[in-house]
Amino acid sequence: MLGGKTFVVSDVPVGVAAAFLRLRTDPTYTLTDAMIDGSVSMLNQSLPDDDKIDRAWFLSAVDGVTLEAVSDAILSPFYDRKAKLQKPAKQERL
Repeated sequence: MLGGKTFVVSDVPVGVAAAFLRLRTDPTYTLTDAMIDGSVSMLNQSLPDDDKIDRAWFLSAVDGVTLEAVSDAILSPFYDRKAKLQKPAKQERL
């Protein structure tokens, strides 16, 4: 629960990967931007269209001190899946 809303973050929508890909291709886009946009994408996956949140809502529900911890928790399925995908690729190179 965040900001009085309940979210399901079990799947990883394409918007999360897109945010982190943009980080590599847009020099004006920061890691913080990717974490915020990825978190918003994760939170929106289970919401009906008329209840979707935006970046402003997310930033109003999270303070600057806890932004990184909250984003890391929300994005953990993305990080876990990415680590699983990278692990076999590294083993093949040996």
